[in-house]
Amino acid sequence: MMAHTNNLTLLPNQGWDERILICRNDELVQVFIVVTDRYVVLVDTLINPATAQKLVE
Repeated sequence: MMAHTNNLTLLPNQGWDERILICRNDELVQVFIVVTDRYVVLVDTLINPATAQKLVE
């Protein structure tokens, strides 16, 4: 099993709707972010408070 880190990577858009962003926490978790004119919706808050804070930053 892979050791967990708090690294986040923004994945490149592979042709999906440009309002959808995907960040990955190593190979463990992906978070989907939907950005509209009025809202930013996080579909997952990642694995722990530290990764969630990095996402906000």
